[in-house]
Amino acid sequence: MLADVESSQRRLSDVVNDPLHKIVTLENVMINSAEKMDECLARHDRVSIKRDAVQAILILSEPPRPPHQRLSNYVPKQSVRVAALLPSLHIVGNIFIGGKVDPTNFMFDGVESFAILGDATVTMTNRIDKPINVQTALIHRSHVLLATTV
Repeated sequence: MLADVESSQRRLSDVVNDPLHKIVTLENVMINSAEKMDECLARHDRVSIKRDAVQAILILSEPPRPPHQRLSNYVPKQSVRVAALLPSLHIVGNIFIGGKVDPTNFMFDGVESFAILGDATVTMTNRIDKPINVQTALIHRSHVLLATTV
């Protein structure tokens, strides 16, 4: 599915991690075939989706912006490369952690619902295809089946 997220001038990471909102509003939605990603099955102007149903949000690119206007937060911390397996995705990317936090535990037990991975490679697990590279992947922690450092 490709869509725009209504964020009301907030960062996307703040919107999807907001515990008071269980629904995410999407606009300009294209639902694509799982077998042929370039084949559009349906289009909708506006839809609502349960936040807990979202496995991951992939930001393919983001124009240069000041830090306070970026789609996800960035705080200078230690960068660790991790791999996460979700029901339909395998994602490898960088997480930023501080202190003596175990990177794999962070993937499961973070404070917010979505973990942010930068410079990520995403592969669909239900089909043979080349991975796609994304600038940022927001991964819903409740969908992570396993995590490891790489």
